[in-house]
Amino acid sequence: IEGLLAEPVAREAQPAFLRREGVPLHCSFLIGCARHAAHPRGADGSVVTSSSGQAVSKQAEADWKEALATFEANEKGGWSPDKCESVSSSFNSANRSQKGKFAEAIYMSGLALDRCGKREDALKFYNQALEVDGKLCGARVGTGIDHFKAGREAQAYSTFERAVRDDPRCAEGY
Repeated sequence: IEGLLAEPVAREAQPAFLRREGVPLHCSFLIGCARHAAHPRGADGSVVTSSSGQAVSKQAEADWKEALATFEANEKGGWSPDKCESVSSSFNSANRSQKGKFAEAIYMSGLALDRCGKREDALKFYNQALEVDGKLCGARVGTGIDHFKAGREAQAYSTFERAVRDDPRCAEGY
């Protein structure tokens, strides 16, 4: 199963901040999910927020878009240790632009490292993201995946249950 992409999640099952046209959700069972950010202002002029409800600055969004484009290119073209470090650093820039409170960017920093097998480093980012937003689905599932890979199946199951309990739309936790 490792490395297989799940079917796209129905738009109504996605978190509110992702439910905009052209904002897909990509998931992989054993290596986590990459969520695509929305724009700072929606078509209706509303302010776009992170999963924790914080408004996303224009600079954080610009940094996010750049990091995400590189992440997606590597998803298609392949990862290398240098690419993992570079993409992780780019998501860190987005987080810094958001004053260290951009849970999705923190999570993606870890996911980029996870793509190159840097599980321990990735786990640090997942836990840091959960400090910012304790209900961030991808980060919670990332910690569950770490438990699963380490043979701690009961902890993994409990972590996936919590992800779903915290966010019933967390399709990755099912």
